Amino acid sequence: MKTNKTISPDLAQSVLAELQRQRDEMVAFLKSLVLRETPSRVMESQDAIFQLLDHNLRALDFYTLRMPGKKTGGYLFARPNNRRKGREIQLLLGHCDTVWDIGTLEQMPYRENSEKLAGPGIYDMKAGLTQIIFALKAIRNLQWDIN
Repeated sequence: MKTNKTISPDLAQSVLAELQRQRDEMVAFLKSLVLRETPSRVMESQDAIFQLLDHNLRALDFYTLRMPGKKTGGYLFARPNNRRKGREIQLLLGHCDTVWDIGTLEQMPYRENSEKLAGPGIYDMKAGLTQIIFALKAIRNLQWDIN
């Protein structure tokens, strides 16, 4: 069954206000992701970032399962602990590996100013992972039922 739900301006404003409230925490989280160098070809380099994502998802009451890869870092599966079967779901995908070799931060360090954040992997996909985590936090903080 497909439903057509519209978002009211008040709802959009409450989401924006919640995300603005979390801005400093989001920037710190994104920085922590970028400072974890995760080249695709170095499987073990992804352990720390998977642990950080796992920790944050569990704190949001998600069940997580880490599946190690044979040639890659593997993947992390997560779903709400109290998910109701038969209810529509939303699939969120991302990756935490980058094309940047270990040591890239020495030549291309994490940088931030009032308008921009930069560093290896920030645009693809570490900012996206940050958006996923903080969208889920906003849903929780606004007490929306996603289960």
